[in-house]
Amino acid sequence: MNTYLFEEDDIQVYERLREAINSKTLIIFAGSGLSAQATTDDNKHPPSWKGLLKGMVNWCHENGLIQIEYSNEILELINEGYLIEAGQELEEILTEKSQLQQCLGEILLCNQANLSEAHKLIVQIPFSAYLTTNYDEFIEGAFWAEKGTSLRTFYGRTLDSVFETYRKKEPFILKLHGDIKDPESIVLGYRSYEKLLYSSEYNQNCLQTIFMMSSVLFIGFKGSDPDFEKIISNVAKSDGRKKRHWMVVPSGSLPLLKAKRLWLDKGINVIQYKRDSTHSGLINFLRKLKTPPPLSPSPLEHRGEAKSFERKRIIENIEKNYSILGREISGHP
Repeated sequence: MNTYLFEEDDIQVYERLREAINSKTLIIFAGSGLSAQATTDDNKHPPSWKGLLKGMVNWCHENGLIQIEYSNEILELINEGYLIEAGQELEEILTEKSQLQQCLGEILLCNQANLSEAHKLIVQIPFSAYLTTNYDEFIEGAFWAEKGTSLRTFYGRTLDSVFETYRKKEPFILKLHGDIKDPESIVLGYRSYEKLLYSSEYNQNCLQTIFMMSSVLFIGFKGSDPDFEKIISNVAKSDGRKKRHWMVVPSGSLPLLKAKRLWLDKGINVIQYKRDSTHSGLINFLRKLKTPPPLSPSPLEHRGEAKSFERKRIIENIEKNYSILGREISGHP
């Protein structure tokens, strides 16, 4: 087994992650793959980042905001992998915040999709914080359903107070790309991406400080996601040499050498689960992480077990002796 690639059933994974949970330093960072776990009653799922952009292009065309030629040009960008550039085009089309909000709400199935098992499980695990690049409110909804209270929300523009909340060990969610309920916070293209998060030295220092004090568990990201590389670069700046961060992916998602580079260069251990259509391996991983290991027997329990064993041994010896004595009396060997 490689030191940088773990299987979902490896007990070392849970031992190390629970150490971070117990020390209140484990935070979860969720990508679009987590949102895609939600489902509507007719079995539709919110799209991944690429699917979201394509859906937004089609929405803009159907609502008369762009012509078919322009629509096809943006779709070409998306198909070629230029997702940030496509996002920038869409940002310049959807200048009316109400339109942007309506578009995202419809494409992300925000009023239709039900909470997934994955969402329900992650709010039962005592993460110190929830970080996400998703626009939806599935995590907040699951937190409310489980805890009966709201999860304090921060955006890129409100990072000035997030560290104090983290220092107090109060749970919160940081939505780096914004929130559908707050259109002003939404980051789609390169310009807003840089302005709200990465051009601000204070914002970068704030994130790096949190990463420096934490172990990060990435869920729902692909190694090729355009924002993932920038995010993990911030993580790696916070002493990635300690190898304390984790990424959960379906088997076959990452080339072996990519996993090696994440470990050597970014301090990220890769956990892979068996791929299937329902991502059942991810659910199994979260269930195991949620469930604490059985407690070791106390000294009193050990003593009780020893006494029970000793009584059993005495009884067996008595029965054996009676059996020998009976054979001697009857004259049988």
